[in-house]
Amino acid sequence: MNIVLINQNWFAADLKELGHRVLSFGRSEELDIRQEKFLLPWSDIKKALPNDFVPDLLIVHDDSNPVLITELESIDIPSVFYSVDTHHHFTFHSYLGLVFSHLFVAQKDYISSFESVAVNPYWLPLWASAYMQPQEPKTIGAIFLGTLNPKLNPDRVRFFDELKKLVPVDVRTAAFLNIFPQSEIIINQTVKGDLNFRVFEAMMSGALLITEKTGNGLSELFQDGEHLILYEKGNARDAADKISYFLEHKEAASRIGMAGRERICKEHLSKHRTLNLLEKLSTPTRPTALMRPFAAVANYSALSYNLKQQGEELWCLRAGLEVLRLTQLGLQIGDKPDPRLSIDIMRTLLALQPTIGEKAAQALLDDLRQSFPEITVFHLVKIDQLASNGNVALAQAIASGLSELPPDDVIQQAGSVVMELRQ
Repeated sequence: MNIVLINQNWFAADLKELGHRVLSFGRSEELDIRQEKFLLPWSDIKKALPNDFVPDLLIVHDDSNPVLITELESIDIPSVFYSVDTHHHFTFHSYLGLVFSHLFVAQKDYISSFESVAVNPYWLPLWASAYMQPQEPKTIGAIFLGTLNPKLNPDRVRFFDELKKLVPVDVRTAAFLNIFPQSEIIINQTVKGDLNFRVFEAMMSGALLITEKTGNGLSELFQDGEHLILYEKGNARDAADKISYFLEHKEAASRIGMAGRERICKEHLSKHRTLNLLEKLSTPTRPTALMRPFAAVANYSALSYNLKQQGEELWCLRAGLEVLRLTQLGLQIGDKPDPRLSIDIMRTLLALQPTIGEKAAQALLDDLRQSFPEITVFHLVKIDQLASNGNVALAQAIASGLSELPPDDVIQQAGSVVMELRQ
């Protein structure tokens, strides 16, 4: 197969070894083709590929951002989205599960949440991202490597501040590759109970991993006391006691660490995940969801918000225009937005009304009201705009058909809703 990877080059080497042609595409320098723009149509990506490279499969890897390519609804080959930071971005990832033909999820506890919104994902845990050979003698005792930003993760900072008072621990932000193999003990702490890369990388190094007792499949992959040591989440005393014990009992620490490494090498390398992914892809493709264009709205709404926070006003505008394009497409093919997507659409429409013009904005709003009379927010926006333009009688007429409340109360409510949407 000819396979296009977006955002990351995960599995590229393994896929090539299996005989596939692979090209990676995205904003990172290590990828084969650099994406210079925030938003690039799928048709343009295909044009950027070599003439003899006709893609058979698209894999979009999660990079903890909304997807930066457009025309997702027009992808005509099997497509994969691999959700890794589901614990941060479940909302728009769940909609992406309705856009791509296959969804893989790294955090197992979220499988049921995806299923509750009619998405059927496969569990594909993370893996040891780099090969490491244990080093002797060890020059580092117990260490944690990771981000220590009190604004981003105050619980982590508090935990390690307390832990350092109880036991000697080296806590820093640094690259792991040359440090883990020199360490006797590697401590792991999660953000939201996720099964993170650090679990697999620490165990690959042959050090003893002491990590939180969490879900997301950890206990299905590894056994406490055999491959790693677990401590109660947030309990610095419990972690300190176990760190102290294994700093004193180095032979036991080494035995468990090497057993963990053996399990990683046997079952949890990228080649294992690649084979698992290809096996799942050999099953029949899931039917494309009927709400596919509207489902993609969530991605670009989130992207528009992110770009606005970054001061990228032009690209924020273009992401918003993609929301409106998908909305028009959804109307044309008979899709239906759910209440949350309806909020995203109205927020975008209000923000872009000065750009697209009042006439175009009102036409789209009226189409939405006519197509989906049961969605209240469309009517409330219409009521507010009529009242704001002095057409109070028509606003009252619509309000009277919308609620048993007095029309003027509905108009006031509509104003509050629109004010919130504009924030």
